Formats: sequence, C-alpha cells, structure tokens
Amino acid sequence: MQDLKRAENFEKYLSPNIKGKVPVYLDPDLEGNTVRVNYDIDENGLVTNIHIRCGLEAKPMDIVLHDRTARTMLRYSGFMEQMTQIKNSLQKQINNSLQKTIDFKEDFPEDLRFWEARREVELLEKIIKNRLDAKSELGLKDNDQITLDAEIQYLEEQLALHEKNLNE
Repeated sequence: MQDLKRAENFEKYLSPNIKGKVPVYLDPDLEGNTVRVNYDIDENGLVTNIHIRCGLEAKPMDIVLHDRTARTMLRYSGFMEQMTQIKNSLQKQINNSLQKTIDFKEDFPEDLRFWEARREVELLEKIIKNRLDAKSELGLKDNDQITLDAEIQYLEEQLALHEKNLNE
C-alpha cells in the first residue's frame, strides 16, 4: 500500500465492532468525497488488511455510509479463516488416509459425508470470494447490504453443518 495518511479523526465515527480493526486512510488519488472499502487477499486466499480509503473532501457521513460494508467484509474474513481451518483439517485427514490402506467403512461414514463436506467447503469458498468482490463494489443499496448479510448468515450455517458432518 502506498504511503497514505491515517485519518484517525474519521475512525471515531466507525461502529464499535470495527473501530480499531479497520483503519481509515486519506487517499489523494480518490476524487472528492469518494470512499472505498479495500482489502488484500494473502497467499492462503484469506482476506487481510481491510481498510477504508477516502478522498480529501470526504466527510464523516461519507465514512459512516461505508461502515456496514467494512463490517460485512470483516465477517467474511473471519468466515474464510474458519473455512480455511476446516479445509486444512480435511486435507490432513485425506493425507493420513492416503498413507494407509483406506477402508471406507472404517475411515469415512457409509454415506461419504466426509467427501461431500469437502466439496461443499470448496464451493463455499468460491461463493464467498464472489460475494467479497460484490461487497467491495461502490453503490450497494440497503437491500443489497441486507441480502449479502443474509447470505453470510446462510453460508455460516452451511459451514457449521459441514463441519459437524466431518466431526461425526
């Protein structure tokens, strides 16, 4: 990230659950009061460095209007981290199984929920990345925010279900 000046005076307007977690920077390359929620994807595919950039003419209300987007991206970030942990656990189980003769009835449930969960977790990862891209777009209306928040809730429930199947 280029050398941007931290706009700590704007950070006080963020909601308590993201204050201190999502920094705000002044970005002279953004026109007027433009505000954007940015993030990076690390080598493991996890969302990192969620931050808000604002043009030099941005006002506190411009920042507040992007608070919900930043909160949702933080939720996705945590969700993706949890999903990565589950994927790593799945891979470890697969690797352990490949080191010995696999007895599917012994090593995995008869209905092969293990393999289904693995496929579903991979699919959820793709869905989340797609939603993150949509979330970072400017101009999301309240309906879009509500829909994306509901989708996150649904995806979290799906992940919990697949995690439960893996642990049975």
